[in-house]
Amino acid sequence: MKKLTILTVIMLTVNLLLAQWIQQNPNFPDQGVLIDIMFVDENHGWAVGSNATLGTINGGYTWEACPMNGNSGPFFSVWFANQTKGWVAKYNYFLHTEDGGIGPFSEWVIQGYCGGTSGHYTSVFFTDTLNGWATGYSPSDPKPWFGIIDHTIDGGENWERQYDQAYVDLSDIFMINNSSGWVVGNFNLIMNTKDGGSNWTYIDIGLSADFHSVFFTDQNSGWIAGSIDEKGVLLHTTDNGENWEIQLGDTTSSLNDITFIDNNIGYIVGDIGTILNTSNGGLTWEFQVSGTTVNLNSVSFVDTENGWICGDSSIVLHTNNGGTVGLYETIIYNNSLEIFPNPSNGLTTIIFKLKQKESITLTIQNICGQEVKQISLGMKEKGQFDLDCSDYAPGIYFINLKTNNGTLTEKLIIE
Repeated sequence: MKKLTILTVIMLTVNLLLAQWIQQNPNFPDQGVLIDIMFVDENHGWAVGSNATLGTINGGYTWEACPMNGNSGPFFSVWFANQTKGWVAKYNYFLHTEDGGIGPFSEWVIQGYCGGTSGHYTSVFFTDTLNGWATGYSPSDPKPWFGIIDHTIDGGENWERQYDQAYVDLSDIFMINNSSGWVVGNFNLIMNTKDGGSNWTYIDIGLSADFHSVFFTDQNSGWIAGSIDEKGVLLHTTDNGENWEIQLGDTTSSLNDITFIDNNIGYIVGDIGTILNTSNGGLTWEFQVSGTTVNLNSVSFVDTENGWICGDSSIVLHTNNGGTVGLYETIIYNNSLEIFPNPSNGLTTIIFKLKQKESITLTIQNICGQEVKQISLGMKEKGQFDLDCSDYAPGIYFINLKTNNGTLTEKLIIE
């Protein structure tokens, strides 16, 4: 049985947004994979990765390699409480700065200890300048690793181990406040604490998934992004994790990081240049054009307009308008667009159904937003069209079904 990829059936509305994400550092020396990025305001930001830590004081117009006092990468996570106080997670310790860490005279000092030269911290999160948590793993013979959670109440001068469990692979931590927080990881791992991390409760939601990122906007509303068999999955809760529902499943590549500006506006980034945006709390998600097919690993927004993304090949993307150039028409409830097989490298079948008979034009856009094909389908209410993709270059394309009343959009991956 052929597998259908259906994104719009479950949506109340579908908007096609052409994105304005600009690469900020195309001429910067290659620093390998950039794993994590964080901005504290429109000007001050940091990105860390396999070979370096980068910093900017002008919104990313220029980036400078942080000296890190002689410590080389890889660096896995970055967190700044303000413009000066920040932490970068390395293998089995943190590097901490009190002066922003940018420039040849900046200072970074070593803090923490993950345990063993092969262990490393994967994620660090501070609620203020004193209270912080970190996830990681520590090797131990004969067992290959222990998943750990460490906690500090003095800005990282001292760290206390709160959690230590064999064969646990932790990816990300998010603290709503100094009491309540969440940790996610591979092998379907979701854990919650209500006492600042003294106790962690495992939550089984019955999926075989790897979870990469967790974000809460308040005590009740939260999201978890990850993958199942290299396909993206997104979970959402409105009752502090008592129940989780799937908002996105099997419609994208692996989802690597998620952030929300408020309860409605959120962004997700993932593999092969995936950027998704919602303006209604995840009820619908729209693809934005990233202009790249490299894996995107982390996203940071400081307001509804200004955001940054980092990823493989040292890429840093920036938007100053929420990632949108313009809003095309809106398709109303009960319309659907289906594409299969997806991914494809030959004949692709497009099936559509509209609420009423309309004049239809089918267009295909590449990842840069350029139109590569346009087909007039005439007056129809529903139908099927076979698209030959054998001559198309591998990459991401957007299938747009345009009518007088709106546009339906689906993403097509050509291998």
